[in-house]
Amino acid sequence: MFSYQNRPRLQYSLLVGLDTRNPTTKRNQHLSFLRILFALLAIVAYCSSAPLARAIDIGTTTSYHNHRFEYWGTSLAWWGNEVGGQSNAQGREDLVDIFFDPNNGLGMNFLRYNIGAGSNPDTSIQNITRPGAKMDGWVPDQPTDFSDTSTWQWDWNADATQRLILDMAIDHGVSNVEAFANSAPWWLTRNLQSNGISGGGSNLSTARNDEFAHYMLEVVDHFETNLGIHFETLAPMNEPGSGFWNGNSNQEGMGVPAGFYQDRLIKEFGSEIANRGTNIKLVGLEETSTDQSADSWNNGSLTNTAKSYLSQVNTHSYGFNGASLPSDSQNLFNAVSPDGLKIYATEYGTGQGATRLARQINNDIRYLDAAGWTYWQAIEDNNGSGWGLALSNFNGNNPRFDVQDQYFAFKQYSAFIRPGSEIIELANQDDITAAYDPRTGITNVVVNNEGGDNTSQQYSFDVLDRQVLSTRLIRTTDEDNSLRTDAYAALGPATASNNNVSFDAVGNAVTSVVIYHRPNLVENPSLDLGSSNNGTKVIAGWQAEGNALFANVEDNSGDGSGSALMLTNSVGNTGRISQSGIGDADVDLTGVAYQLSLDVQFANEDSAHYDADTYLALEFYGADDETLASISLQDSETEIDPAFAVKRDGFESSVDGSDPNDTVYRTYLSGRFVAPEGTRFVRPVIRFDGVESGSNNVVNLDNVRLQEVHPEATARVWNAEGSGDWSGDDNWTNHAKVDNNAWAYFGNAIDQASTVTIASTTYAQGVTFFSDHEYQLQGSGQLTTGHPTESSAIDARMGSHRISVDTSLVGSVDVQVLPGASLVFDGGLDLNGHDLTKLGAGLLDLSVGFEMGSGQINSYTTLEALIAIGSDAVLDGDFQLLLAPGQTLELGDTFELLSYNSLSDTFDNLFLPSLADGLAWDIDYGASLLMVEIVNATSEGDFDGDGNVDGVDFLYWQQHGLSASELTEWQDNYGSMAPQPSSAVVPEPSTFVLCFFAITIPLSLATLRNQPTQKSLRKVN
Repeated sequence: MFSYQNRPRLQYSLLVGLDTRNPTTKRNQHLSFLRILFALLAIVAYCSSAPLARAIDIGTTTSYHNHRFEYWGTSLAWWGNEVGGQSNAQGREDLVDIFFDPNNGLGMNFLRYNIGAGSNPDTSIQNITRPGAKMDGWVPDQPTDFSDTSTWQWDWNADATQRLILDMAIDHGVSNVEAFANSAPWWLTRNLQSNGISGGGSNLSTARNDEFAHYMLEVVDHFETNLGIHFETLAPMNEPGSGFWNGNSNQEGMGVPAGFYQDRLIKEFGSEIANRGTNIKLVGLEETSTDQSADSWNNGSLTNTAKSYLSQVNTHSYGFNGASLPSDSQNLFNAVSPDGLKIYATEYGTGQGATRLARQINNDIRYLDAAGWTYWQAIEDNNGSGWGLALSNFNGNNPRFDVQDQYFAFKQYSAFIRPGSEIIELANQDDITAAYDPRTGITNVVVNNEGGDNTSQQYSFDVLDRQVLSTRLIRTTDEDNSLRTDAYAALGPATASNNNVSFDAVGNAVTSVVIYHRPNLVENPSLDLGSSNNGTKVIAGWQAEGNALFANVEDNSGDGSGSALMLTNSVGNTGRISQSGIGDADVDLTGVAYQLSLDVQFANEDSAHYDADTYLALEFYGADDETLASISLQDSETEIDPAFAVKRDGFESSVDGSDPNDTVYRTYLSGRFVAPEGTRFVRPVIRFDGVESGSNNVVNLDNVRLQEVHPEATARVWNAEGSGDWSGDDNWTNHAKVDNNAWAYFGNAIDQASTVTIASTTYAQGVTFFSDHEYQLQGSGQLTTGHPTESSAIDARMGSHRISVDTSLVGSVDVQVLPGASLVFDGGLDLNGHDLTKLGAGLLDLSVGFEMGSGQINSYTTLEALIAIGSDAVLDGDFQLLLAPGQTLELGDTFELLSYNSLSDTFDNLFLPSLADGLAWDIDYGASLLMVEIVNATSEGDFDGDGNVDGVDFLYWQQHGLSASELTEWQDNYGSMAPQPSSAVVPEPSTFVLCFFAITIPLSLATLRNQPTQKSLRKVN
């Protein structure tokens, strides 16, 4: 990357180039005026353009990874207390949406929950008046005997307001919660105040550390046991060495000086956690700056014993109490990394706009290797500080809020650098953060240019190991929090050629390029009108219905090709654009997840306020691309709204999103929708309805993309970077919802094939594998899975994985293997009389020790067998063949049910779909495949199965030594013919099972096909 200092040198070389000829020569004396002019114009043009860029290499595979990123978050202190208590429920819901919605909000998945210290009821001693900052204590009154904890009077109804926001955030996708304290309970402190002591020193006697630990862990256990909320980490200190907490603070705070005091507190908490067996990780030191955190860590009085109790290091990143410059952060990383601990940036806030926030995010991710990054209060009181990502009047009602430039700068990172993304190593690029997300197949590159408004820097990136299939360019410009016309603006695609991507990063702005490596499944994503006229209803790949059409008036793809219009400008209007189904009638898409994204211009300005409901939807269909696979269309749609708080001077934003001057294109995403059971086709749909008054404006759409993705984890996640023991709590990150931790998720934490040891009986309601590297579950124990009444699944989404431990079902289980993935059970699998339903188009290999115990396998029709069994399989159960919704069966259809190298057993029963008159199933246990084929129904005496009883059947009788009674059957039926068949339409899965009939009548003769060794073939109508 060239700097601006390169320009004079290049200008000089160009001028010398014009002056290389001898000025005394006749030719040079007559150098034309026009040539000089053109040369000067070229120089001027170069000087006024962005500096030329040397391409920066980006790799996405393991060797290019710096570290794995885990979360974006915020602290609930104290806005959770304030907003949770406001009377405007809709405003509260909207705020939670814009912070935690993973599709079109910030997608925060981490929260710091403040366990309050309470306040001395004597306001002459302590009086906290900061809005929201006066927190409930869980033991509000001073106990008569501190040391006898059985006498403490607990208020388990405390902190209802903050808990409300916590619950809502978890429902919106927060997966990880940390409990932290600003102070010990007020009655434990030296001066009976929870806002510090004069001088800012220690306000907690070391003799009271054990009572403080008991207080915190009792609250933690209460949330786990009674509220169903798991705290993954516990931080008992917050900016402990800052000196801020001098007893006059307008908020809770407690000094714990570095060295001896911090050492004693950490060891007391660590010991208490170990003694109680609480499943929580102790973290620290939470100092104000990275410089101060390094000093406290290196303090000689902080013993190795205390450090051994910490599972990670948390630091704040402010520029006071030391500093948080890149060099400071590098020093902290160098100090901590020998102990093998990750660092998390757990607090930073600024009122200085988008680029200042982006600078700190870049620094922390680059120099701390921050595995998570947390903003201070996501919303703050509108008191002039401007620190919140959003601002509101904390007045108990709070009907309105404004989002700041910082909000949109945060979104430049969090929208596409999602949990589980791999931060890519970029040498000497302090202004750039790049990450690859294996779940979405997206590389996101964020560039922060803190130069002036009229500066611009050109960037060029060579992607080394993946295809560049398309791009999006998104930019937020610092506008002093007065306008939002260039906040998170979608600028169309970047310049891409082969695997090179280039763009200009303008000054005073944060620019992201989103690079897609997976195919776009839609046809004509730029909505090119071709030769069609404005207002047409049909263009290549797309159809418009109702009050929707295609035109070229607001193109955002950079080529003037066209866009779609939703006519939301008249009361009662409704419309949609869509494509026909994408898929194949013979390919099972069950379990595949998709996400729809596009650029939307709500054209919401002045008095023209958008008041419709617009949805990004996916419709899933069966084999005929007409019969729905899902129960409800509403299950797979996402409503989108104009950007909150986009405004012009003099207008205050409102909670319903009807804000003026949202007139630029912005990028919106649907949810990640998983194709339901039996899906064969997916159809992208953008629709609107609900126009109440008409806005006199329309909604424009462009740059549509549909691609395969994978859902984010909603389970207990394996976080070890290699092999480990299942029973080791430190190998897991638990989900904030206690119930979700019955499910195990093995994701992309590992960078090599790894084994997970199971040494005892271990239960998991479900297991998911998502990694290019192989996981192998092995050991002398047993894995039990399933649930008597709830859903249960073993899901292989990516890669090849093995379950090499004895596995037994305690309830019915779906085993889902997606295309390209495989799952092997080679330690034994016993159905124990339960159902195993095979889903997805990947291979399930039951190669060793498979037993059914009178259970049943259910599987959809496939042209190639997707279930393999070993020669020792005991098929003491049934097999049911399922049809996709809308699937029809015809003469000659052939389906492979199982593959094997050899077979010593057959199923008790094969349950096959009913057929039309004149058709029958022919079952073939072949040498390596169990197959079924639809044939003409046979009559008695039709020994060759061709539908006719004729002389050929007599020859068959002679050659195969059939019985005299079978000859009588031939004689009685000679000359008969089977009726001509017609196609059999099979009902959807919800009803066709009622039409199945048991296959119980054995054939009375051997067919020309192979016979099984133990149980007879059956041919059924």
